[in-house]
Amino acid sequence: MTTVGAMGEAYQLTVPSASGNSGGPTFNAEGKVIGLFTYGSRRETTTYAVPIKFARDLIQVQRANN
Repeated sequence: MTTVGAMGEAYQLTVPSASGNSGGPTFNAEGKVIGLFTYGSRRETTTYAVPIKFARDLIQVQRANN
């Protein structure tokens, strides 16, 4: 599920997360990376991930600036 709100575009996942998961990959059923964990709550099983396209964009900018 993709949602757009105060956090911007993100995947809303129904999986628990733990401290330190931020920046870790989110995989689809085929094993492809589709996003990066950004926020979750220990009290709830809702976790958010930003689409991987944002990380790809940042990598391209960094490569262009170096």
